[in-house]
Amino acid sequence: MIKFILILITLILGLFISPFLFLLNRHLKQNIISIWSKIILSILKIKVSVNKNLKTLTSQQNFLIAANHVSWLDIVVINSQSHVSFIATDEIKKWPFINLLTFCADTIFVNRSSKTNLKKINDKVIKQLKMNSVCFFPEGKATDGNSLLPFKSNLFQAAIDSKKNIIPISISYFHNNKKTTIASYYDDINLLESFFLIIKHNRLEVRLNILDMIEANLDRKKLSDNCFQLISKSI
Repeated sequence: MIKFILILITLILGLFISPFLFLLNRHLKQNIISIWSKIILSILKIKVSVNKNLKTLTSQQNFLIAANHVSWLDIVVINSQSHVSFIATDEIKKWPFINLLTFCADTIFVNRSSKTNLKKINDKVIKQLKMNSVCFFPEGKATDGNSLLPFKSNLFQAAIDSKKNIIPISISYFHNNKKTTIASYYDDINLLESFFLIIKHNRLEVRLNILDMIEANLDRKKLSDNCFQLISKSI
């Protein structure tokens, strides 16, 4: 109950300050989003383990980041390590509070049912990559975290066109040091059910494995296949 109240207060405060974030410079806004994400994870008692410093990597150059998708928490977890923009489905616009974080984080929304829209998205991603790193989930939807869905290769074209290299990231959730589906947001689980399931459990850990950089000097299908192979071996 205490966790729920603290999360509610934090989300309400986020709702209050979100309009002002658009008035801030990019650096300050990024820091606030990162701090807010860390507070959320701290309240939920979720430990983040990471093998490399993502903030150091993204401060040196901009990357297209490809990650497997397990939970709505994935965005919060990655933002807690380094602010990046996200490519996300239109569905997130309907998620209360989480949608505020994504709007403030310069999220690029995708209607995956429209191939014409995906072509326009590529141009938006290229434009965003000039300013900061961009993360997306090439599976297109979340899984239970135990295996990968086939990767969609369309958005890898942005890395080729912008000449930005790719960082694959694997995301895995653990409870009491055993892999778990507690944080998974897939199939018929709705956002509210997932949220309360996570609140009920302590000692959750999310492990981010930042894998070797892939140079964007291949066609998008090969880039997609290479990312798939690296991430599938890591989850």
